[in-house]
Amino acid sequence: MKKVGLVVLAMLFVTTLACANSSRIAGMGLQSWMLTDDTNIWFDPAALKDLGGRAWWEMGSGGAGFTGFELTNKQWGGIAFGSRLFGAAGVFFGRPYTGITPLAGTAAPTVLGVADDALSAATFGANPSLGLTGWRPIYSIGANSLQNVCDIFLGLPLFLPVAVRYTLAAGGGMNSHEFWTTPKANNDGLQRCETYAYEHTIAAGVHLGQLIPILPIEVFGSFGIPIVNSTYMESVWNAGNSKFYTESTSMTVPGAYNISVGARLPFEMIGLPVFIFGQYTINNLPAVIASQRDNNADDTPDMNVMINRLTNKQAIEGGFSVNLKIGQGLLVGGVAGNWVLTNISATDSDPNVAGWSLGVYDSFTYISTVISLPIYIAYEHPLFWGFVGRAGLTYTPTWTQSEAYDCDYNANKVLTTERRVITPTLAGTTIAVSLGLNKQLSDALSFDMVVRQTGSTAPAYEGILGMFATQMTVNWLFK
Repeated sequence: MKKVGLVVLAMLFVTTLACANSSRIAGMGLQSWMLTDDTNIWFDPAALKDLGGRAWWEMGSGGAGFTGFELTNKQWGGIAFGSRLFGAAGVFFGRPYTGITPLAGTAAPTVLGVADDALSAATFGANPSLGLTGWRPIYSIGANSLQNVCDIFLGLPLFLPVAVRYTLAAGGGMNSHEFWTTPKANNDGLQRCETYAYEHTIAAGVHLGQLIPILPIEVFGSFGIPIVNSTYMESVWNAGNSKFYTESTSMTVPGAYNISVGARLPFEMIGLPVFIFGQYTINNLPAVIASQRDNNADDTPDMNVMINRLTNKQAIEGGFSVNLKIGQGLLVGGVAGNWVLTNISATDSDPNVAGWSLGVYDSFTYISTVISLPIYIAYEHPLFWGFVGRAGLTYTPTWTQSEAYDCDYNANKVLTTERRVITPTLAGTTIAVSLGLNKQLSDALSFDMVVRQTGSTAPAYEGILGMFATQMTVNWLFK
């Protein structure tokens, strides 16, 4: 029985190119779980142990695109060593970030004209000022756009293929403005705004084929902790009172987390490699925004506001795919299902505050449900002069519904108005065509690209490559 399982796994691996990557997957318009590919390591770290020695340079990831920036602003890459006997290791830098941490504190979308007016100051659209001479518009404490700094893999030399991945994402910065005269005069002072966000993620995967040869299931999951620490401070001297007027605002995300769990089952059915996949993901991102202002002679804050916002996103993805070897070519067909529930809520805790756009208690809840059933078909085949061509077609029916529930209260916390709106979209469909090309330069070196489908020219900064491709990968395979 164990021998049968190993034979099935061997068949799955011979259906792929010698070295593959995200450009291959994009050129075929597929999800990486739908076939055996190097990109499997991003949902299942244990796949690293099957790679041997590889290095990738991703020269861009712009999809079909037409802006002309695809090959200049999203470059990343890394190197990995994989061995079932001696374990595995790898490191990557600059991989595109896809999480939701930058949404911390932001307002929910508008539904049928009902907007998130629950403390609209949480959108940080207006710059406060206590009269600082020459103040600067630096009041923006939302979570910064994050970037993946590095991904570090470690495969353990155990009986079962087991590996872990640590990912660090970070973003942020500091702006400061000061104005002083000698001697100190009215409206002298300073501003400082610091916005920092981090995300630490541990992912792990294990292949159970050695224990269950007839069902060589792959199990994987991840746990991430987002950290946001953003502050704004303004201090202005008032000569009449001989004191500094101050304002301070902060945002943190206590209790934030990201969790995913999933499994993939590769097996043989009527002589064909088949993959069954399922994954559940939850992102929980609470944000607490606190702001105080003191701009008179007493020591009592004139504003003391606390805003609680929560962004919660849950997703279930599943499906199956079939790989068919046709001569030297590979045909992949698959059906998937995706369910995404997004819930954004906001409440405040202080009424009638001067200087804020609303003077009442308020709350808002936004719920969005999206269901899609994409159908995939793709093919790759050797062409001529060492080129391999790829093409894919994806047909995606989608059902969506958005709901908003808005409550307004007076200064005594008595409900004054409430509105609830629902906007369903029964169905929508999209059809996407993908084209890709591979060139094997030698046994060890090759490149892949996603063929540009819009326009025939590119700006000078991308050169001749940008005329033909929106995503490219250079692959180096070594022993």
